Amino acid sequence: MVTIELWLDPEPDRIDIPEELAETFDFIPEMKAAWDQLKPGMKRSMCYWVGSAKTAPTRAKRIAELLRRFESGYFQVGQGPNAKPTKRSK
Repeated sequence: MVTIELWLDPEPDRIDIPEELAETFDFIPEMKAAWDQLKPGMKRSMCYWVGSAKTAPTRAKRIAELLRRFESGYFQVGQGPNAKPTKRSK
């Protein structure tokens, strides 16, 4: 006999933010504001990327890369690798 137990996750979109990334948000509120506009899946992906680094210097480099991307507008709506080109008026 097999027993299966299911339960409803009260916080399905909760994301565990790596400590270094959370500290960065404290120092750079603009990055936190941009972060808050992202979808949960994107946030999870970034947290995994930063948190999966084995050393502190690598985590710092990845956070710096995220900051660069936020500043460049990479994460704005319509930006990023799958963005569709917009028509330019003549």
